[in-house]
Amino acid sequence: MNRDKWEVWAQMLTVIAHNGNARKTQVVYGANMSWSTVNRHFKMLSEHGLITINSPYFQITPKGEKFLALYQVIAKLFRET
Repeated sequence: MNRDKWEVWAQMLTVIAHNGNARKTQVVYGANMSWSTVNRHFKMLSEHGLITINSPYFQITPKGEKFLALYQVIAKLFRET
């Protein structure tokens, strides 16, 4: 089953948040994604203010933490039904 954009973002943000900051390799392996997928989504996460890029590290922003918390609530609601 393919993951939708929101699930991909949540998985990437979870890896970054778990590590405090993360290198691209940690996100690729932690979220089980290809390099090209991660690169495309890093750009979108950054453009939306969910992460900051302090090369070579990626850090989750307060907005990213809020997105992740809300995503987890919504995902839990769908699992219950």
